[in-house]
Amino acid sequence: RYLTLEGFCPEENDLRVFADGTWIGDHPVAAGEIFKLRFLLPFPVNGRRLFSIALETGRVMQSKNPEDKRELGVMMFSLALTP
Repeated sequence: RYLTLEGFCPEENDLRVFADGTWIGDHPVAAGEIFKLRFLLPFPVNGRRLFSIALETGRVMQSKNPEDKRELGVMMFSLALTP
């Protein structure tokens, strides 16, 4: 099975993807890029197995709204398991 991701980043960034703490891939994101990615999971997946997905970015950005103090990375539109 694969983990498929779709998202966007307004600025250049690097995305790292982990499944249950195991690195499964990187993707350099161009400024303004809508990305669609697919990563092979390093273990079998069935309906009874729970696992975590972690996303890391190489840098964070501040919102252009001065009242918004969040640190932002990439926007994710969807995460899915695919055959």
